[in-house]
Amino acid sequence: MRYIGFVAPYVQFYDELTGLENVLFSLRAKGLTPNTKQIEWLFEHFAITASRQKLVRTYSSGMMQRLRFVQAFAAAPHICLLDEPTATLDQSGIAQLWNYLQQCRPNIILIIASNDAQDIAQCQRKLSIEDFKP
Repeated sequence: MRYIGFVAPYVQFYDELTGLENVLFSLRAKGLTPNTKQIEWLFEHFAITASRQKLVRTYSSGMMQRLRFVQAFAAAPHICLLDEPTATLDQSGIAQLWNYLQQCRPNIILIIASNDAQDIAQCQRKLSIEDFKP
């Protein structure tokens, strides 16, 4: 589990911690040493740097989704599972996500579960439950 990232709209954070504290807690719980430069870069890339020291309970749903990406990718996963990755993101957040995924694609296996046609269009290989019906 140390090198598997997971992002889904239902992944929860500790409300009494800041965004940064949640990310650091997650990394330490996995036994990983936080890479401060990488974490700061991820906060900046996903446009939540100004909120990293704020309590998570003050975050909007879009900010929470962005924080989920920071948390998942701060662990430098080999595999990342993304369930409805663009849920709750505005167009800017969606663009930031796909830009980041294009950059890291050669170094990571991404598995995306989505009903969104734009999400599916970004994938190199596609599987549909419909393809496996008897």
